[in-house]
Amino acid sequence: ARVALESPLSEQAVKKMVETFESRRNLICQQINEIPGISCQKPGGAFYLFPNISGICENLGLIEKHDSLPLEKQSSPTNIFQMFALYEHQIAVLDRKSFGKIGADGKHFLRISIAAEQSVLEKGILRLKNAGEDLSGLDRFLKERPDLTSA
Repeated sequence: ARVALESPLSEQAVKKMVETFESRRNLICQQINEIPGISCQKPGGAFYLFPNISGICENLGLIEKHDSLPLEKQSSPTNIFQMFALYEHQIAVLDRKSFGKIGADGKHFLRISIAAEQSVLEKGILRLKNAGEDLSGLDRFLKERPDLTSA
């Protein structure tokens, strides 16, 4: 381990990794911000993005759809979108509430890892955009899979 830390090659390798993650972060964050209904601030050092999908929740009527569910099935509008994105658009994201309830009420944030290859991330961003525009698919999903909207 000491040899790896002291090797002049290590500094070059770490610098290349940092540049790769920064480039990926900048591109994916920009692409996310181009999706109607989403805003995303650029993180300083993490390989996770936390986009705010409040606009998507409003456009898809997720807040009203969530509030109309029986209490025992309510989780959050973002959780419903998370499940819909996974099952109908094959993109895995996590809702803010998955990381603790404190401060999560009324917030509509997702957590997205950018640790994959850029081409994979770009396909995922397209799927996220498509999910955010798929009102008829969401309505069908809620009718066919009510078990997935439970807390």
